[in-house]
Amino acid sequence: MKSLLDIQQDVRRLEKSVQDISQDVRAINADIDELRNSTEMDSLDFDVIEILSKHIKFNKHPLNTLKEGRHCQMYLEMLCNIVRMDKDPESTINRMVFMQWLQQQASIDWSLEELYKDTFKNGKESYYDIVNEIPEKYRDFFVLDTLVVGNIAGSANREIQEYIVDLATILGIDNEKLGLLAIVAKAVLCQDLAGFTRSQIEMVLDNSKFKYYLPSDLTNQAIVGLRVIDVELSDEDSYGFKWTVKNLEYVSAGEVIATYKKTNKRGFSYFYITDEIVASESGTLYQFRHNNTNYGIIAHATDNKDSIKAWVKEGRR
Repeated sequence: MKSLLDIQQDVRRLEKSVQDISQDVRAINADIDELRNSTEMDSLDFDVIEILSKHIKFNKHPLNTLKEGRHCQMYLEMLCNIVRMDKDPESTINRMVFMQWLQQQASIDWSLEELYKDTFKNGKESYYDIVNEIPEKYRDFFVLDTLVVGNIAGSANREIQEYIVDLATILGIDNEKLGLLAIVAKAVLCQDLAGFTRSQIEMVLDNSKFKYYLPSDLTNQAIVGLRVIDVELSDEDSYGFKWTVKNLEYVSAGEVIATYKKTNKRGFSYFYITDEIVASESGTLYQFRHNNTNYGIIAHATDNKDSIKAWVKEGRR
């Protein structure tokens, strides 16, 4: 699978398309009529596609628990429509390999070839049936998969973008949720969180229901990457050190998290002044002592205090 180059620009275009729902629904009707009237069947080697799909190593997809065959059929066929909206041969193969993996995850007797052929028979009513056929708990997974299938070969074309927005609109996915799913889709396609902002990484980590697409070593690396040492004060360099927030408490950037006294010289006299330490980032504050030194690390809520201690002792590697 190719990595997604830049899904963020696509998301901005997608959000603009959501502004007029009635227009989107009318566009749906025209799109499905065009697909239904098409008699073209791409020349695809489904045996080769099945072999290639064995190289996909994601964990079990939620489709594995969707037992109603009709629901699985609708889920997969609406994704197959995306394949038909881009005739680039390389893109088609990439998408169909992923679709084959999804089909193998689903509780359905239909082969991918049968599902794909059946999309030629679907009418515009399929877009409305999807609201009833795909249970609400699976809708986020479905829209995420539309983004993955659409962008698996790079950047989705405009027809695919509009199709995804149309489906998201009908399923009640708002702009904010669509933006979140786009960020998760980017992480899935890239299999790398390099270049993501801190807030985007936190969004991916906070949505653990999508973890079947993200290997543990990737998420663990991301968790370590979010660690920020805001307090590292030895007893020699401070006096009267005091935490102003509790251990494992969520703090906001700019919030005072500790105070201490330090010596100051005025003329020939020395006296103490109180200094404050503020959080440089928002997150969970992990507090501990090591070698007569107070440590305060801002990290993700799913981080582990013992892991953080080991990380500090090992030189923050």
